[in-house]
Amino acid sequence: MIATLIILILLIPYLIDIYVNGNIFVKRLKIGRWNNFEKWAIVINKVSNKWIVNPPIVKKTDNSRLIILDILKNNYKNNTIQSWQYGLVYLSSIYNENSTNKYVNNFLSTNGHWKQKPQEVDYALLAYAILKDATNKYHIKSAMDEMYNVILELMDEKDQCILYRRQCQNQRYVDTVGFVTPFLALYGMEYNKKEAVDLAIHVIKTYFINGFENNTKLPFHAYDSLLKYPLGLCGWGRGTGWFLLGLIETYSITKDKELVRIISELVNVYEIYQMQNGAFSSNVQLKSGADSSITAVMAYFYSFCAKEFGNERYKKIAQKAFKYLMSVTRRNGEIDFSQGDTKGIGFYSQTFDIMPFTQGITNLAVKTYREIR
Repeated sequence: MIATLIILILLIPYLIDIYVNGNIFVKRLKIGRWNNFEKWAIVINKVSNKWIVNPPIVKKTDNSRLIILDILKNNYKNNTIQSWQYGLVYLSSIYNENSTNKYVNNFLSTNGHWKQKPQEVDYALLAYAILKDATNKYHIKSAMDEMYNVILELMDEKDQCILYRRQCQNQRYVDTVGFVTPFLALYGMEYNKKEAVDLAIHVIKTYFINGFENNTKLPFHAYDSLLKYPLGLCGWGRGTGWFLLGLIETYSITKDKELVRIISELVNVYEIYQMQNGAFSSNVQLKSGADSSITAVMAYFYSFCAKEFGNERYKKIAQKAFKYLMSVTRRNGEIDFSQGDTKGIGFYSQTFDIMPFTQGITNLAVKTYREIR
């Protein structure tokens, strides 16, 4: 009896691995059998809304063996990573269902304060969704002020740009553009703080000047603000998506002429990076190794541009991207094959799985695309 118990205890780590990895395998059976856009759109939206309450964990590591060790060492889940997952599925629910505070109590208390105070810029995407959804903007102003102050505390006076992390003093990450600029723009508009709007536009323009490769028109993962040299991969897929998300969301709020010039410049370049199957790559210019997260952002970007500029070509690019996303959607509506969380500059995930970020962005793309059909 004792020997059996010891054997079972020893087997637990392996049984957890079998369950987690086996679950992925089973859910991928008969993947991509979607041929009706509207039916697909309804199902992926249901998944997205379910994940506002209980999203799947985006792992900190790529480890798929002895997962229990990561859990025990608190190296499996990270609340900061989860915050931008929540942000995108929340944002998509507003655009698709006009949720009107349906989910706000998951994140804010009844007095309008954060249940879990934001510590990093990543939370700004969730704050953006909450502010956009709020019917009473002043009831939640204290929470929004807290988020704004976190961003200001991370602003470097030398170039008036935002640090990704306090320890990254001279590094400017493309992720930060997507995290903070939509929130800054909306916060400034709602609470009459012109300096917040100006900061959002300044962050985007500065990154476009210093963080892009001239020939490809793709962003680097980061750049050194003092020496002005690039850091990390040029054309990292989701990093490109971060810039585009910040760009079009901020433009939709501010209608800034300089931002529309940047949009116009990029939209006519990025179509050459689309693969034959409609996908975009985790390393965009290589056009191999499809990543659902950047493909979903591109579907949103080109749907947005088709709507904004009335261009039929952009609409067709979005259609191809949707076709790929349908081909990697599981039977239960979960969009698969998104690159996992990045570990640092030059250290990119080799895991491709489901991700709430992708589910939410795809919903935004669908909503925008429906307006031009």
